[in-house]
Amino acid sequence: MLIGINDTWHNVGDETVFATEEGAEQFEMHYRHLLASLRKKSNARLILMEPFVFPYPEDRKTWRVDLDPKQEIVKRLAEEFAAEWIGLDAYLNAVGAVEGYETLSNDGVHPTKKGHLLIADAWLQQFDEGGEK
Repeated sequence: MLIGINDTWHNVGDETVFATEEGAEQFEMHYRHLLASLRKKSNARLILMEPFVFPYPEDRKTWRVDLDPKQEIVKRLAEEFAAEWIGLDAYLNAVGAVEGYETLSNDGVHPTKKGHLLIADAWLQQFDEGGEK
């Protein structure tokens, strides 16, 4: 599962939820509900991927204040629900710093083909090496 960046993107400019405690609480409540529903209905192996954003274009840097708490929530919920977790943000940003962020995303959010390949590789590696918790 990769959820979170659209919650940030679509709330930019909405002072009632962007970078607020209430916004983070709403995100956690919805994410928790989804995970609880999945656990209730299935023994499926859950792999949660950390939402990410690139510092490109420039205005995306201001999104960190909203996204960072969501990243912490996803990591905490992965532990709580015995799900696996993939830390995409640091990984993708490290690659972007070397190879250029624009090679991984045209808008700082949606991956290019290369960005999708890196995400898929990270998921496959976790799937192959992770195992059930």
